[in-house]
Amino acid sequence: MYNGKRAYFLIQTSVKPRIKYPNRQNIGILLDRLEPITTVNSDGSLRFSSLEIENLEWLLLSIFEFGDSLSIHSKRRILHNTIKQLSLISDFSEDSFLHHLDLQIQAHNKSKTQSFILLTTLSIGNLPFRKIKIGEGIIRVHGKSFPSKFRKSRKEVLSNYPPKKDNTKYCSVSVEVLAKESMDAYEKAFLYLEVFRSLLCLVLNSKFEIRYTDTELKPINKVRQGKYTTLHNESGKSFNDKLHWYVPNYIEAEVLQLDSELRKAVNSVVRRHIVQFNKCNKGHQSTIGKALINYGGAFDERNKHIAFLRAWTVLETLTHTDQNDLLIKRCIALHSEDNKPYQKQSLESLRTFRNEYVHEGDNGLDPLFACFQVQLTIYNLIIRFNLKYSGFFNCIEESVLFLDNYCSDIKELEKRERILKRAIGMKK
Repeated sequence: MYNGKRAYFLIQTSVKPRIKYPNRQNIGILLDRLEPITTVNSDGSLRFSSLEIENLEWLLLSIFEFGDSLSIHSKRRILHNTIKQLSLISDFSEDSFLHHLDLQIQAHNKSKTQSFILLTTLSIGNLPFRKIKIGEGIIRVHGKSFPSKFRKSRKEVLSNYPPKKDNTKYCSVSVEVLAKESMDAYEKAFLYLEVFRSLLCLVLNSKFEIRYTDTELKPINKVRQGKYTTLHNESGKSFNDKLHWYVPNYIEAEVLQLDSELRKAVNSVVRRHIVQFNKCNKGHQSTIGKALINYGGAFDERNKHIAFLRAWTVLETLTHTDQNDLLIKRCIALHSEDNKPYQKQSLESLRTFRNEYVHEGDNGLDPLFACFQVQLTIYNLIIRFNLKYSGFFNCIEESVLFLDNYCSDIKELEKRERILKRAIGMKK
């Protein structure tokens, strides 16, 4: 059973490990503390003489981008294999560490891929899809029950003490991916499921609500994940009869039923957004995927203050900055000149609300209003900008460069174009 927080990774093109913010890191000081507590047993297993290994492992894992769609379990195994090689050759230098870490990642990436299928449920009754490709995954909607080949195995997994049952009113969904090992497969499949669910929520969530009483603290998201997730192979057998995932702090959601008109609209709109997402270049898709997943997680929260703070982080991801002045400038860039003053003031009010809550605590204002306001900005940045121009930007840095240079005055844009052409000509 696993209930830890999920780490989300999109496929990246880089293979070599990358140090995050290299000018701030001192890998050598960690390796110096690692060397005296590390030995290799005669059977080839690692032994550590101090519990400090837990701290050192966490610190090292936090520093590196591993460059592929790896679960934290794969990262730990790669790190342990790297430490083992350093101990065998008695060389804990930074260069040796980076070299052997790279070799271990290459060895992992050379292993054979296989098909994995994630099974879960969603709180929506009649999705207008049967099969849809998103990213490198294939999502299938099965209705009220899973295909027969999975039922026995899933039932056995969920029968472990205490026995568990699916909500039979929820929609059964599977996600098929290719991966090198089961935990990597879970991370990858769950990622594409959440991108899909978050796009549904962006389309189906209320744009605004007035709740006179919210004693149950009902989340904003209309489509929420079922409590239990299992992982299987193509034959239907579970990869581990004692392993399943569940949603922490889970509360049952009301099943959303789409009328015929809304069902038709969702089919058209969400399919179009998925096509746009698939069309995004890898670097750009990675950031948009991260923003969508964090948006979905934010509005699953029952506490609306936490939901708002997490949603503000989505704005920081989409605008590629944690500087609020620049964030606001980029958020309002595409609005008309007549509308910009109001949009700017709206975001300034949200910033003030956020800062007061973070630094001073609750000021009595209803955070639900702030959630719906920030959701509208997220919708504009993802749907009306980044997905609308999918395939044009290579990464989020190019996306925000566009926002920084966009101006509704055509003469101003033409002036910038003329100056840039001259600068490019001089450079050539």
